Amino acid sequence: MHPVLIDTFVNGYHIHLSSYRAMAILGSLLAITFALFLSRRYGFPLRKMAVIVAVIAVGMFAGSRLLNVVLNPSVYQPGMYDPWQLSLHGFSMYGGLLAAMAGGYAACVLLGLNPWRVGDMLAPVLGLFLACIRTGCFLAGCCFGKITKVPWGVVFPKGSSAFWAQTKFEAGRFVFPDRVLPVHPTQIYEGAAALLGGIVAFWLLEKRRLPSGTVFLGFFLWFTAVRWTVYYFRVMPGTFSAPPWFYPAFYAGIIAVTAALIRWRCKKPAD
Repeated sequence: MHPVLIDTFVNGYHIHLSSYRAMAILGSLLAITFALFLSRRYGFPLRKMAVIVAVIAVGMFAGSRLLNVVLNPSVYQPGMYDPWQLSLHGFSMYGGLLAAMAGGYAACVLLGLNPWRVGDMLAPVLGLFLACIRTGCFLAGCCFGKITKVPWGVVFPKGSSAFWAQTKFEAGRFVFPDRVLPVHPTQIYEGAAALLGGIVAFWLLEKRRLPSGTVFLGFFLWFTAVRWTVYYFRVMPGTFSAPPWFYPAFYAGIIAVTAALIRWRCKKPAD
């Protein structure tokens, strides 16, 4: 865990850069560069793709924040965290993914591009971006897992979110743990799955001629299945207000719809 990369003063100016912000910026820059590179490689018009990427970015931010507001309403009470501020805090990933997909699809249709082909091309980009974001989560110490005895369990330092999650409140006082117990590195699980899915998606784009849409849908199904599995190893934040069945049902629904779309797209000829 290394939540802050830079915290110093230069010529009287305070420079503070958190690990999560750094990885979010890095992931965004890498994703935009990779998307434009693949656009040129596969013959998509760069100006139109720049517009689509911008729409996707806005959808990712807005959708992630909106779902977080719905699932963590106590954080957004009057006088507390403002949901409209442009801060890299308070996100629920799948709200952003679904909003970005909807916005990207609409933008492709309006600009006269095949949304399924564009989606296939952007699957490796999405894998790279999600891997960077999850690395940022790991460095920040958020989205951590449950206590574990597996050899690769991670021990976060005292004062971390994992430390406070292992702190108990008994007899009217806090009982702090003598040491922070190892937890599942759920951020790494998801980041590795995203990167692996992105690599496979790129290989399929290069080596296989598949019906349009199947590469992206396959990536999305794979990552959602991993995300569903990881849910059972993760500690949800104390502000999370949805019932425990919400995310399993949510992921199951996404997988069912995605599988149906893959079957439908597989009936189409490769293009």
